Amino acid sequence: GYGDVPFGYGKVFKLDEGNEPDFRITNCVFLLEYDAGKTIFPTNDKVSACSNNTVIWLGDPDDAPNYLLDDFPGCFTVITDRDQGKSLWEDRVADWHARHPGVGANRKPAVPGDYSWPRYAPEGSTPPPNVEPDAPVLLLPNNAETDVLLTPQLQTNDFSDTDGHDHGLTQWQIGRRIGNPEPCSEESFTNSDYIVFDGTSDSQLTLFNVRDFLLDADTDYCWRARFTDTGNATSDWSALFAFKTIASDENDQNQNGIPDDQEVDDPTLDLDDNGVPDVNQGDMKCVNTDGGAGQIGVKEGNNVASIECLNWTDPNTIDDTQNKPDDIPMGLVSFKLEVDNPGDIAEVTVYLSEPAPAGAKWYKYYAINGWQDYSAHAVFSPDRTSVELEFKDGGFGDADGVENAIIIDPSGAGMLSSGSGGGGGGGGCLISTAAYGFRMPKKSLALVLLAGLLMISLSVFRKNFKK
Repeated sequence: GYGDVPFGYGKVFKLDEGNEPDFRITNCVFLLEYDAGKTIFPTNDKVSACSNNTVIWLGDPDDAPNYLLDDFPGCFTVITDRDQGKSLWEDRVADWHARHPGVGANRKPAVPGDYSWPRYAPEGSTPPPNVEPDAPVLLLPNNAETDVLLTPQLQTNDFSDTDGHDHGLTQWQIGRRIGNPEPCSEESFTNSDYIVFDGTSDSQLTLFNVRDFLLDADTDYCWRARFTDTGNATSDWSALFAFKTIASDENDQNQNGIPDDQEVDDPTLDLDDNGVPDVNQGDMKCVNTDGGAGQIGVKEGNNVASIECLNWTDPNTIDDTQNKPDDIPMGLVSFKLEVDNPGDIAEVTVYLSEPAPAGAKWYKYYAINGWQDYSAHAVFSPDRTSVELEFKDGGFGDADGVENAIIIDPSGAGMLSSGSGGGGGGGGCLISTAAYGFRMPKKSLALVLLAGLLMISLSVFRKNFKK
């Protein structure tokens, strides 16, 4: 353990890269519920022995960590039936405590299904109510700052919670300022004519990178944030800060909504093959990809009043690699649509100068929640040179998260390596990351597991490491 704290006594420990211990995973029962696609177990080259372990999966059976069955042959049994799993967990917890009466004698586990924090409390006591975390303090951009770039980074102070919970979520909001020098007001965030972004993230907790097309040049904005802890208590909103963006977009000097260095100047290009050059079609915009190596066009469909902006993005400029496709051959195309009415479901057709590879899916990148498979709302043509996309203003596919008659979409065709499925048996150590009804923040699972693998006694962890 660290200092005088032994492993497994309600603590979580961070595994430093390059200084990993050797793991022996035997006779354990693991209770999991959150995103089996994450790295929740050590890689098999770090495990010297593995046998007779059971994984109880309480989430969607389709998301169960079955890859363990292949990565660790004969090591795991994976149970996906919730009732069976919860019953087994209760039995194993009771059995463990019966066999270890002297360990944690002044503490008792919460009843499975009741995940009030703390999971452990003195015998006969009632857990204290969850106290709201402190409200964020906004740092950057400074209040009333001018000449702010169109893709700024919003920053708050570090999370603080008097009763010791960790940082679970941050909600970020940006709205147009109603008059200047009038101070920022709540109406910037409650009136659909003014709010431009509303998103909640479990990864961008104190830093939020604003992506393309959310902000306009020479415009006054207000922004605010609030924190939610891992016990689901939410802070008050921060104070309201104002800023003003740069006077003009230097990347689009002719103000046609396409970066000057991505404009298509080929008068014969006809991606939609309708006999009319794309540059002459008022309902279509095109961009060059990767310095002119290819072209992508976007054409208006149902409920689209206009395509306001369009650009191409090199996916290598996006640092977030979680769930990122391994190959995005033509990069990402981002566009900003104006729809006929707030809340509309809108359609566009994206045309590609090269067919999407067989097996490629359509992926979106959200500034707030990362890479997502968008196949449910994307239909490729038989020759895979076009794809029909649908979006709902303020709903699926709309990166600004607001019903404001504006849809913002960064997406592209990509290939993602498929995961494999896994499993095995027993019950000596008991490790739970479940949250019956509460989604545990990302990054928690690997740390919880590490503590469990090294544990001497039964522990349940609900800690969340965030930057």
